[in-house]
Amino acid sequence: MKSKDELLMITIARQCARYSLISGTLIFMLFALTRQQWALVTGLIFALTCIAINGIIMLILLMHLIGAKQHKNNLLRALLLILINIPIAVLYGWLTVQIAQLFDLNL
Repeated sequence: MKSKDELLMITIARQCARYSLISGTLIFMLFALTRQQWALVTGLIFALTCIAINGIIMLILLMHLIGAKQHKNNLLRALLLILINIPIAVLYGWLTVQIAQLFDLNL
C-alpha cells in the first residue's frame, strides 16, 4: 500500500509543479503585456497560494522519502521539479519589478 501512496504523491507533485509553472508563466506574461494592477495582484495571490500548496507537497514528499525503499529516485525527482519553480518565481518577481520601474507603475 505504501508503494501506491508514493506513486500517487509523485504524480501529484509532478502535476502541481507543472501547473504552477505554466500558470505562473501565463500570469507573468499577462502582466508584462498589459501592465495592469489587477494582473499584479492576481500574480501575488497566485504566488502565495503556490508557496503554501507546494510547501505542503514538499513536506509530504520528504516524509515519503524517509521511509522509501522502492521509489526513492522518483521521489527525489518530483521534489526537484517543485524546487525548480523557486528560482523561476524569483526571476518573474524581479522582472515584474523591472517592468514596473521601466513604465513608472506604482507597486
